[in-house]
Amino acid sequence: EFLEGVDTVNDFIGRVLKSKEKNKEWRNQLEKLALEIGKILGKLHEAGIIHGDLTTSNILVERDQFEGDA
Repeated sequence: EFLEGVDTVNDFIGRVLKSKEKNKEWRNQLEKLALEIGKILGKLHEAGIIHGDLTTSNILVERDQFEGDA
């Protein structure tokens, strides 16, 4: 299913890394994404929710939340 403005983490990281020559904020974007995923996973674990198959291919992110001009 296609969702407008949404990428998997894997696709988002790939786009950011491909654009790093012209995107000076690429490290900050990836750091922000990693920290946010960590916070959310921590909240899930605190609530007793464990995901057995969490990968960069099955986590969705809104592009505009983590990227500037990537």
